[in-house]
Amino acid sequence: MKENHDPEKILLLNRDEQNEEEPKRSRVWWGPRQWRGLRNLVVVLVIYGAYTVAMHVLAPMQHDEHHHESLYWAKKAAWKQRGPLSPEKVEEFYLSIPDPGSALAISREYATHPHVAGSVEDLNDAKVILKLFQDEFGIHASEDIPLYHAGTHESRSATLDIPKYHHPKAWIDQYFPVMNTPLDRALSILGEDGKPEWEADLVEDGDPHDPDAAKYRDAVPTFHGLSADGEVEGQLVYVNYGRKEDYDELIAKGVNLTGKLVLARYGGVFRGLKIKGAQELGAVGVLIYDDPRDDGVVTVENGYKPYPEGPARNPTAVQRGSVQFISLYPGDPTTPDAPAYENATRTDGENIPKIPSLPISWENAQRILKEISGKDVKAALTLNGKASEKKVKLVNHVDTKVIPIWNTLAVLPGHIKNETVLIGCHRDAWVMGATDPTSGTVSIHEVVRGYGALLRKGWRPLRNVVFASWDAEEVPTVSPASSYKLYVSNVGLDLQYGLIGSTEWAEDFPEWITENVVAYINLGHGQLAHPHRSRI
Repeated sequence: MKENHDPEKILLLNRDEQNEEEPKRSRVWWGPRQWRGLRNLVVVLVIYGAYTVAMHVLAPMQHDEHHHESLYWAKKAAWKQRGPLSPEKVEEFYLSIPDPGSALAISREYATHPHVAGSVEDLNDAKVILKLFQDEFGIHASEDIPLYHAGTHESRSATLDIPKYHHPKAWIDQYFPVMNTPLDRALSILGEDGKPEWEADLVEDGDPHDPDAAKYRDAVPTFHGLSADGEVEGQLVYVNYGRKEDYDELIAKGVNLTGKLVLARYGGVFRGLKIKGAQELGAVGVLIYDDPRDDGVVTVENGYKPYPEGPARNPTAVQRGSVQFISLYPGDPTTPDAPAYENATRTDGENIPKIPSLPISWENAQRILKEISGKDVKAALTLNGKASEKKVKLVNHVDTKVIPIWNTLAVLPGHIKNETVLIGCHRDAWVMGATDPTSGTVSIHEVVRGYGALLRKGWRPLRNVVFASWDAEEVPTVSPASSYKLYVSNVGLDLQYGLIGSTEWAEDFPEWITENVVAYINLGHGQLAHPHRSRI
């Protein structure tokens, strides 16, 4: 009899989901020389950590009695004569597979080119992951790539038939969410005649020691994912972190933000909520910057050299990210509670800003802060509601449209057919994405190599295992109106477009997930803590 699982008890081991409260933390720019010294240790820790979690969820099983026609499965069946692998042998053999050299090579393969969601490079990476699944799991690769439009019979059956599989299977699901890409941006201080008297460059300095970083310096302009299109101008008001308590304090002091541009620093709360709060109070636009006060002691002011010469933040660094109101609902803004099929019925999108915004550097933030308090930047960093004498103009033109994205998935059939463990991470990055998400992709790669080696020895998992490479920012989740809950922990906030790829898949198969998924292991980040990276 098929076992039904209480959705309230579904365990979600997650390390990269959205949370409205972003902890204050110290950030440090880590130079290439130091990184090279720690890189091998990092990948080993990442791989071993992923393995340890997986082995607590998965268990070895007796060999499949199904008759296998392919040569691959015939070889696998031959191992039956040697008897089942003990858990100790499985662990010993598995740990012999992950390799720092392999992990480093894969990291370089993915993190030496931009692969923003929906781009040609992103699709190419989806195909690279597909080939990895096919090669390691013995899946025949036909001339026609198994790329299915979401909602078609092929796409639907690929997931719904997982309990029926006797052989591994891999494919790509293509969804069609609404996203945006930058066209042109500008930030300027206006003189009395209304003409710009200062204009921000809105560009990050490239690392002269890294030819790939220098080559792609302008590949993905600094902008906010799902930000509103528009040109606005107004006096500038500093709002600290832009949290509810910050806005409440300004209101209590009699400050009116109607028609104003607000300047907020990153931290304290998710960036989308900073804009939501400003919008509700009548502001016309929002600028968000990284403040070195949140970097702990590792700052230029304390004598540390900026990246790439030292560990302090480079003053031209800019944090890109989504500004979707993800606390309302995640995923494609125009198809809440429904998968983003190509022919989907769409709304206007109720969880995205109506006022434009831009991320800017600390270098540019200092210049416009001087318009609030003269030449004293520190005096301007006070939550008093004082407005700049001159107006500031913000231009954010974006191309908002339906953009295809690609989730790459693979299934290893297990002995218990109605229990499935998901192991995944997202693949897309704002630019190169060495840490987020490539460190997670490296973990997936080495875990897959280990599982492939075990399969070739005749091992099979106790439960079905689904590997997922999500697009447009990961973490399987569903909107509040759906019929089940997925509990999450260890959340992260560097969202690409708003958890789109995984959300669309979850909205596509809610009943199947409720009945079959028993755990989710998210490998979105794999990184090593450093003494300089202290938490405040």
